[in-house]
Amino acid sequence: MVEDDQTLGSLLSEYLKMLQHETIDVVSTGSEAREVIVAGEAYDCAFVDLMLPDIHGLELLQILKEYQPTTPSVIMSGHPTSEYALQAMRGGASDFLTKPFSLQELALTVERLGKERRLRLENRTLRVEQQGWAGRFSGIIKSLVNTLEERDPHTGKHSERVVGYAVGMAKALGCTGTQIDSLRTAGHLYDLGKIGIAESIPNKPGALSP
Repeated sequence: MVEDDQTLGSLLSEYLKMLQHETIDVVSTGSEAREVIVAGEAYDCAFVDLMLPDIHGLELLQILKEYQPTTPSVIMSGHPTSEYALQAMRGGASDFLTKPFSLQELALTVERLGKERRLRLENRTLRVEQQGWAGRFSGIIKSLVNTLEERDPHTGKHSERVVGYAVGMAKALGCTGTQIDSLRTAGHLYDLGKIGIAESIPNKPGALSP
């Protein structure tokens, strides 16, 4: 919790401890908060005062987002404006609390942020698993392409040309990186069906019969 009013910070901290939230760190300046965030200690949630004496709360929000992307955050302000609220939400804040807020509102917000934190961690785990599967799949594709090229060097070079043309057109059309990666994979799959064809057939002298 980043709150320059130390009395309020202590009050909110003690209340959260009563709710069995045992580890509550409270700092009163943005520079202190920045040191803690950059140090890498992970938190389930963060409450950040908008108007701090040294660093603006929205700036601190960006630092938190960069170093601890799985930690949901809330901006607190005694002088809220719709512009600040909008900037906070665009900056990645999960909520915007207007002071004074009730202790019940604080408790409900912490509970909701805890659920959001767990969901973010689950999503990160899924992304890591997906990246692992994608890497293994890419390795399999490359092995198959290499096998095919050993049997027919012309086919391998042809696949590379198909990939080059497809990727070039995709970039010209403004496709996303994900779409381009999919096209690159599809291009390598282009001629893999030949692996199941006896080598004597495509390499036989003369034209193939219809």
